[in-house]
Amino acid sequence: MGLYNVTKASEAPTLVIGDRVYFNLAAYDLRVPFTDSSLYSWGSPAAGDMVLCRLPDREGLYMKRVLAVGGDSVQLQRNRLSVGGVSATYRTIDPADLNVDLHANRTGDRFAVEQFGANQYLISYNAADTAVANFGPQKVPEGHYFLVGDNRDNSYDSRTDTCGYIARNAILARMIGKGRRPPSSPPTP
Repeated sequence: MGLYNVTKASEAPTLVIGDRVYFNLAAYDLRVPFTDSSLYSWGSPAAGDMVLCRLPDREGLYMKRVLAVGGDSVQLQRNRLSVGGVSATYRTIDPADLNVDLHANRTGDRFAVEQFGANQYLISYNAADTAVANFGPQKVPEGHYFLVGDNRDNSYDSRTDTCGYIARNAILARMIGKGRRPPSSPPTP
């Protein structure tokens, strides 16, 4: 198990700045420490998984949602997901029902539960059409994954040409839980 402190807003409202995320380092394979090399693999990321990964041209580690896997045809139209011609369903959420500092997490102005098959999760997006709100349809290459942030209009992810599809060896772990970082306590006199 590993621990990741959320410092970026790309997964809000699911993961917000200040959350602690627990992830399974051995969810998919056994890796050579401090590398992207796998010694033995027993699983693969699945659609709906929140994963810890490395992104091209970026330093550090990122949390992203797997929306499609190798061989899937994926499309987003105004931030509405379709995989293999099957559309996700959406249920609008009132932002007042979220216990999230929306301004600090730079969320969009709309919130919904996106459901695709058995997977459901919160997303944020803007009502206005943005450059990343539309994608595809494109087929995900074998051995690669289509990863997107739950904060749809504030995420560097597979929808951009510089990031693109993510290779399997760049996906390091799967999220298994989250909690709030305890507030800093003032120094004792």
